[in-house]
Order: sequence, then structure tokens, then C-alpha cells
Amino acid sequence: MVATPDEIKQMDEFFKSRTLDKVFKINKGITFQDLPKYVLNVLTALKSNHMADAAARPRWEDLLQIRKMLEQADKAG
Repeated sequence: MVATPDEIKQMDEFFKSRTLDKVFKINKGITFQDLPKYVLNVLTALKSNHMADAAARPRWEDLLQIRKMLEQADKAG
């Protein structure tokens, strides 16, 4: 498991507490065309625990990166 149930719950609460832009760019090579759908799908899969760690880990890391970027944008104001 790439994250504990509590970590997944905290991540879920973080994303539910905000409005996400549909298009979101992490870097030059990665742009999400429907970020809210991506976040929902990843969290749903992680909660169900039906995803192998090899598939879940990069998606969890995406969520961590997106969260970090959103928190930094909040601080920048």
C-alpha cells in the first residue's frame, strides 16, 4: 500500500475542500485535461485498494505534487 487509509482520507478531504481548475499543468510534460475527474478516479481506486502498488505509487505521487503546488499557490496569494 502506497499510503495509509488515514493519509488517503486526509488527501480526499484536502481535494474536497477546494474547487479545482479543469486543466492543470504540473510541468512541461504533464498537463491534466480534467483534474477533478483524475483526482476522483485516483482517490476512488486508492480507497478500494484494488490497484497494484506499481500503478498506485505514481498516481499518489501526482496527488502529492498537485497538493504541494496548490498549497504554494495559496501561500503566494
